[in-house]
Amino acid sequence: GSGLKTLKIPETGVDITIPQGMVQNCKQLETIDFSSNVAVLSRGFFYGATNLKRINYPGSMAQWGQITKNLGWSDSITGQSDITVVCKDGEKVIHPNIIT
Repeated sequence: GSGLKTLKIPETGVDITIPQGMVQNCKQLETIDFSSNVAVLSRGFFYGATNLKRINYPGSMAQWGQITKNLGWSDSITGQSDITVVCKDGEKVIHPNIIT
């Protein structure tokens, strides 16, 4: 529930699991910059971050597709806007209220 507007996950050299509820209820968060080390997105990691509009990922769309996305990783609350995942070779719109 902080006033955080952007979040950058740094390169670490090891695989990173984004935990459940990592930015839960961070209602002012608009952008997350992932590192290429993100390997797992846990269920509902952005639950309640109703202003999140963009996830930047430095890899390709194919690499984004290889990230393990736990069932319900994009679940959120009613009213969440769509989120655009931007990769180096394209972008994809995520519809948060649909389990993907």
